[in-house]
Amino acid sequence: MAVLTLCLMALFAACGGHRADDALYDTLDSLLDEQPRITNDKEQRLVIISHGLQRPGLSDIERYDVNQHLYDEYMAFRFDSALHYSASNIALARQMGDRDREYFSMTQLAHILSVTGLFDAASELLDSIDTNQLSDLNRVAYDNARMEVSLYQTEQAATTPYQKTFYNEMMACRDRLMANENADEYTRTFNRATYTNDKGQTDQAISILEGYLPRERDNRQYSILTSTLAFFYKVKGDSVKQEEYLLRSAINDVRCAIRENNALRELAILLFDRGDTQRAFRYITTSAEDATFYGTRLRNSQVAQVAPKITEAYGNARKRILNGTILFLVIAAILALAAFFAFVQRARLLKKLHHEHEATVKANERLSIATESLRKLNEQMTETNKELKELGLIKEEFIGRFFELGSAFVTNSAAHKRQLNKLAREHKMEALYKELRSTTYEDQLKESFFQRFDDAFLSICPGFVEAVNELLEPQNRIQLQGERMTTELRILALIRLDISNNQKIADILHSSITTVYTYRSKLRAKAKNRDTFEDDVWAIGR
Repeated sequence: MAVLTLCLMALFAACGGHRADDALYDTLDSLLDEQPRITNDKEQRLVIISHGLQRPGLSDIERYDVNQHLYDEYMAFRFDSALHYSASNIALARQMGDRDREYFSMTQLAHILSVTGLFDAASELLDSIDTNQLSDLNRVAYDNARMEVSLYQTEQAATTPYQKTFYNEMMACRDRLMANENADEYTRTFNRATYTNDKGQTDQAISILEGYLPRERDNRQYSILTSTLAFFYKVKGDSVKQEEYLLRSAINDVRCAIRENNALRELAILLFDRGDTQRAFRYITTSAEDATFYGTRLRNSQVAQVAPKITEAYGNARKRILNGTILFLVIAAILALAAFFAFVQRARLLKKLHHEHEATVKANERLSIATESLRKLNEQMTETNKELKELGLIKEEFIGRFFELGSAFVTNSAAHKRQLNKLAREHKMEALYKELRSTTYEDQLKESFFQRFDDAFLSICPGFVEAVNELLEPQNRIQLQGERMTTELRILALIRLDISNNQKIADILHSSITTVYTYRSKLRAKAKNRDTFEDDVWAIGR
């Protein structure tokens, strides 16, 4: 029993992890579960706002204001849409001959370009602005855009001789912003705090931001402030407060549908270093999904630097749990056999001591019951071992496919980035906008994803199509298209993988929820048994 207890303790320890604040983690995990609904609500609100552009008789000023509203909403939600509306406003401002609005929209476009890693394009755009004609407010926006470009370049140039140059440019912009009386309170406070920390006065920098933090809530500024406070506490060496502010920043990002974020990735790294690979894997996966959804190459590259080792550690942890479970079952079997042999020995002793027929019959009955229980236990253990082996093969298959897909995605993203950089360097802005608006790149990624999904699933469930056709009326049978599955088969494959939510299926297949619902309804109508069709699909091979 002591050996069994030790194995159970080891198994439970492998599944657990240290958490600084259960309430904050519960809130974050709950919001991540709700993220599809939050995103859908955001997109519906954006559709309503965009309808304002269709009003008849809309003046250029009114159209500019609606575009600005849409830019503000998309700025931290979707890169390509934010770029579109800022570029549209530049064209509108030039058409109106409004230099202030033109320069203001150019600074916003520079911000979006720098966020996605197009630093040269952002710098060239800012260089084209005549700073002598900037208004007081536009001077603040211009210096902010300049500082952001230098900040991102400083991050990318870490450990290179160019880092100091970019850092000095960033500090010069920061000095101007702190000295500009027209800068808003958030801008002055944030830059004063980061400047103070850079001077080695971290405690004073923390005091500045924590004193200002209550004035911001449920907006992107709150996420930036809390993420910065987490960095300050990291500098100070206070990991508990660092974790708390990373959690608050990540919670605010998810709640406000902010997809251009940083906290969730940093939180995943912190948890990974602590050994909580399960939660670290979920957070780094979500961070990668956010970066892809937003469309920024900069965040994608940052995630790609840490995701492989977290994924590998998560796979190793799952393997340890599987090994622990097998060990537990082996020990349980040994104990069961020991109990059985002890029972047999006792039965033999009783048989020797009691020659009466009634006592012998009762002993045989007990032995028969024990034998039947042992037989059932052995059958259950055999089935469990079979399922564990199958789960291990599926896990290895999907981890291999995940790394293959991730590698292809990084390679394709790098090639696409070089293409965009080339257009930006050659000042082919129309071609750049055309490329950014084109869906060809996304279609290629989608096609690659479907191909790998089909290969992975059909290798795991090779008889799946035949099994599905057995559930359908003969005239409604579905055929593979070469070696590729149809949309109907992919939907059924996801149901077989225990993914039945229409929204999740639509997200995975890059389709609308209405399309998924229609396909499922038609498939049920083609089935021999409509009421249990999807349950029958789920049970294939189980």
